[in-house]
Amino acid sequence: MANLVKLGTELVKKSPQVEFNIFGYSALLGKIVFAHRIRAGLTQVQLAQLAGVGDKTIHRIEGGSSNVTNKSYEAVFAVLKITSKELGEAFLEDHAKKANGERELVPQ
Repeated sequence: MANLVKLGTELVKKSPQVEFNIFGYSALLGKIVFAHRIRAGLTQVQLAQLAGVGDKTIHRIEGGSSNVTNKSYEAVFAVLKITSKELGEAFLEDHAKKANGERELVPQ
């Protein structure tokens, strides 16, 4: 993941207009994790303990930070039972909304 972040950072330096396409999906993952955590009735600290990650990692994930490892995402997804199918559907839905010019009225 660190190599992907480095690559993404280099691409954004060369073409700033692609920043959202590269790093914007971290925000989408954060929204998915947040929604599942709330539905599960867990605090960030509880989720962190169950996933074996630091509570700051959960905060970074939910905040849309791109500085999170695949291993951390996988641990959190496993605890919350977030499937790759669900993630794929969320990305497709997000892409379709953007293609139709839709955007959120209130950024989250």
